[in-house]
Parts: sequence; structure tokens; C-alpha cells
Amino acid sequence: LFRSGAKTILCTVVANMKDCPPFLSRHRQGLSPAERSEWQAAFDEGRLAWRLGDDGRARARLNGALRIDPQYADTHFMLGSLDLRAGDTEAARRRLVDALHWDALRFRPDPRINQVVREVARGGKGGASLLDAAAALGSGPYSSAPPSGREILFEHVHLDWGGNFLLARLMAQGAATALFGGRDDGQGWLDSAACANALGYTPHERLPMLLRVDVLTRKPPFTNQLTYVDDEALMARDIDAAAQGARRPETLGRAAEVAKAALARDPENPALAGILEGIDLDLGDPAGALALAQRAEQLLPRDFALSADEASILMRLGRSAEAERVLMGAVESGADLDLLAPVLVDFWTWAKRFDEGEQFLAKAIARSPGDRRLRLFHGGLICASGDYVTAERKFREILAEDPSNEDALEAILGILDLSGRKDAAEGESLAAADDQPRNEANNLRAAKICEARGDEARSARYLEAAERSGPVNATFELTLALKLYRLKRTGEMMTRLAEARNLSRFEGNPAVTESIERLIARMRLESR
Repeated sequence: LFRSGAKTILCTVVANMKDCPPFLSRHRQGLSPAERSEWQAAFDEGRLAWRLGDDGRARARLNGALRIDPQYADTHFMLGSLDLRAGDTEAARRRLVDALHWDALRFRPDPRINQVVREVARGGKGGASLLDAAAALGSGPYSSAPPSGREILFEHVHLDWGGNFLLARLMAQGAATALFGGRDDGQGWLDSAACANALGYTPHERLPMLLRVDVLTRKPPFTNQLTYVDDEALMARDIDAAAQGARRPETLGRAAEVAKAALARDPENPALAGILEGIDLDLGDPAGALALAQRAEQLLPRDFALSADEASILMRLGRSAEAERVLMGAVESGADLDLLAPVLVDFWTWAKRFDEGEQFLAKAIARSPGDRRLRLFHGGLICASGDYVTAERKFREILAEDPSNEDALEAILGILDLSGRKDAAEGESLAAADDQPRNEANNLRAAKICEARGDEARSARYLEAAERSGPVNATFELTLALKLYRLKRTGEMMTRLAEARNLSRFEGNPAVTESIERLIARMRLESR
């Protein structure tokens, strides 16, 4: 590449410093039992004070914990956030860099990785130049920008629209300088709004972005982070706002206008055709969406997700023969059946051709017996045909092989509910709860069952699991706090009250926030 004369830009990597706590904190080696005990007391008290907003006590106790163990990443992060609240940005930056450095799970680039990029680029060999994005966007130790956070990133490293625009602009300017020399004066470039128009990006397109990120952040290691409950609540709030906004007629009208103009300027862009297809579906124009799906397929003939889209729209229009031809054509072309199976099952169910679908899936499963996703769809089709006994057996086979399979459990519970077997459903839910700690729906079910049976401790345990498996609200946290109070788990109760207060703020209910603050004050007096 260098010998060809091509110019190369090496770019440092941006990480979320301010709003992404460490994924995994580990203790320094050689910590004695006595030191560990002293550290734990200081850390627990400091963390609780941090959550409660008692910054002075939090700082004192966390600094005490840090003196005993200077390598525990969460301590650095909390102290950094206290510095930010106090307005000391540079002290906060140092703490947050230390938190990143000691994070034992390397999901974010640490300063050393970016320093290697800088050193290679500054050698200038082969026409390489440096774009120091980490410094420019606030995630470098010597950056002059505010510490990077939620303003430009969804979570640890994935950029939101604002962050993507800033980075793209930096890269474009760097490329211009590398190619044409001199310093770029920043003139003549598209601004954020113009870039959004060129790409067909409007508030209508924000929702699918958020939903994709939400799938990621509901899983470990995000569930281990200090701010997981708050982060999930903020994500739920953003998704709800985006969903409501995307349905508004003015939003849809503006999105259609922008996407049509963008596609007119760039008619060979399949992504723009796909965006406009989704808008037409939301506008209730399946015929228009079909034309766009077919256009996108012509531009990307081996993208079988587009075939699935086209078949779904054809079914919506009642054109079954064409839908079948598209689906079978994709199958014969080597499409991944896991991708097509949801639409195939929809087709066979819609056409009431259950036997044909079951035979097709049975043959596919015989070729790939370990493909549980295909087996789930097979069971779903059998269930749709009304054969609940066989479907339940199929789902139980999957759950026996993989006790963590949430889809199999939910399918079994659905069948038990349809057949009126309440006691069996409750037993199934409780039996699976420990194998599926991330199944929010089942955690909530199990907690409710235990509550009804008077098992407060077990109900609290499942509520704690639910708290770490999806978004919760202030009422949920208050309910959990009350259970912990009755179980005499005071410190954990106070943590949940602090979470309830934070969530009530996100929910925009000052009266509830004030009531929780009074409750916190009363509980603090009571616990002294």
C-alpha cells in the first residue's frame, strides 16, 4: 500500500470515559484479609454515599478505599464522577483515565493502544499521517475537549449520530490535507443537518439504531456496570420517545421527503431505498414499499434479508404465489434458513399450509440437528397448527438441552397458559429462574409467584435479577427497597432508594422525587 503511493491516515480510537463505568474491577495482588475487610467497608460506604449524592462522605470513603487498593477500577470511576460534579474537569479526566487503565475487561481502547497509533503515525513513513480522534473528542489523557460521554456515544465505543458526524468530518479534513497539502480551514464542508439529509437520516431512523444498541447493552458485561440501572432507564426513555416521535405524521412526512430527495441524488444506493421502504410501510403504503424493496434487491441481489422483506410485503398485499416464489428462490440460492425461517413460518401459517412447512423444516433440521433456532421455529409452526402437545414436546427437548434458552421457556409457558395449566406454568417458571438470570419476563413472573406464596426472600432475589436484566422504573425500585427493608438488608435498601430517586428524575416526576428524598432522609436517621 505504501509503495503504491497511497496516503494513509491512522486514527486513534474514541472511548466513552464519562458515562461508561469499568466492565470489570479487580483487586491488586497481595491484598491481605485484614486489608480486604477494611477496603470493603470503605468501598461499600463510599459507593452508597456516591449513589445517595453525599459527595463529601463519598469522596472521603472512596479515597480511603483507594489508599488500600489503588488498582480497583470502579473506585477511580466514582471519584472521577465526583470531580466532574465539582467542576474539576482535569482532575476528573485523570481519574477516568485511571478507571479505563485498570478496567480488567478490555472492551475499550486504553491510552497505551492509542499511544502506539500516535507513535507509528508520527514516524511519517510511507505517507502515513495521524488523526488523533481520541484527543479531539475527549477520550485522550491530554485532550482539551470535555471528557467523552453520552453526548457522542451510545455506550462504550459505538458513536451516536453526533459522534459519527464529528469523526467523519475529522476524517474528511484529514484526507483532504493528506491529498492536497496545507491546512484545512474547515470551510465548504457539509454541516450535521446537511449530512443527515444526504444519508436520509431523520428522527424516524433513530428508533432502529436505539433498538439495536439496546439488544447489546442488556447483556453482560454491561449488566455488571455501576450505572446499569440508570443506563437502562435512560435507554428505555429514549426508545419510548423515539417510538412516539417516529409515529407522528409530521415526522413520517418529513422522513419521506428527506429520503426521496436523497435517493434522487443517489439512485444506486440500496440503503436509501431500504430507508424509504420502511417509511412507506409506516405510512400504510405497502405497494410503494414493495417497489423499493425490489429496487434494493436489484442493487444487492445476494442480500437475502431483502428477499425476506419483499416476501413479507407481498403477503401483506395478499400475493401469496409471488411471496412463495421469492422465498423459495432465496432458499435455492443458498440463503441462511435462520434468516428466512421467521418469514417462512409466517407464510405457511398465513397460507394454512402447515404440513408442507413442517416437512420442509424437518428436513432442514435433519441436515443441521444442532440448529436450535430452526427447531424453535419448527415448534412454533406446529403450535400455530393447533397441535400443542407435539409443540410442547419439541420446546421441552430444546430446553432440556439448553436450560438457558429463553425462547423455549417462553413458548412452553405460553402453551401452558393457553391450556389453563396455571400450577404447571408457575412450577416451570420457578424451575427455570436460576438457569435464566437474564430473562426479565421470567424474573418478574417468579418474583410475583414467590410474593403470592409469602416467600419474601426469594421474591426479592428474583426482583434483583430482574433489575439486572432490563429497564425498571422508580416504582419497581421502591418495591424492592421495601422488601429489603423487611429483610433487614439496610445498605441494599438505601441503594435501591437512591436508584428510585434517580429514576423518578428521569421520569420527570418532581413530586415523587421529593417524596423519595424525604424517605431517604428518614431511613438514614433510622439506620444511625
